[in-house]
Amino acid sequence: MFKPVSAPRKLSQEVYSILEDAICKQVLAPGSRLNETELAKQLGVSNTPVREALAQLNQEGLIVSVPYQGHMVRVLSDQEVKEIYAVREALEALAAREATTRITKEDLTELYALQEQAKEALAGGIEDYMAINIEFHDRIMEHAGNYLVKELLGNLRRQITALLHTTARVPGRPERSIEEHLEILEAMDRRDEHLAGERMARHIRWTRQAFQDRSS
Repeated sequence: MFKPVSAPRKLSQEVYSILEDAICKQVLAPGSRLNETELAKQLGVSNTPVREALAQLNQEGLIVSVPYQGHMVRVLSDQEVKEIYAVREALEALAAREATTRITKEDLTELYALQEQAKEALAGGIEDYMAINIEFHDRIMEHAGNYLVKELLGNLRRQITALLHTTARVPGRPERSIEEHLEILEAMDRRDEHLAGERMARHIRWTRQAFQDRSS
């Protein structure tokens, strides 16, 4: 599953980064058990850096320690998912409104082009598409120029990324998401900040609905 570690950074940090990425992308799905010895073997390191990485992941809430069973990837509760989407909807709608008042024609042209890239990326698999999808939202955040909104969403980035990887596997959802992005850009292009915010909020709500539909 994993490639051996070969980097100048402290081994435990490299192992941590690999496992964090795997959890966020759901290569290690919620509920997956993490065997320290097996992970060390796959990564080509001793047990010590794996143990240190697991301790850090546990401290940050990405994994949990189960008595007599070791570690497992944390499963978000229904309430936690609901709260994450509620916060994301409010903050990203605000970012869309603020970005609309600041974004340039050149910026919009790039964001429109990004949607064409997303369509092409779907042929290469979910991971290629997801990278572009996340980039779109990141760029909106940058154009908004609101540091606090960016920081607050950054605190939820790993949970949001994991949820996005789930919804991206719902049949038809990536294609619909691209259409929703284009509708947001259309509102921004018209300099209608309120409509841009409404469309972004709707986009997040529909993403949440896709998550619930897949989980039901």
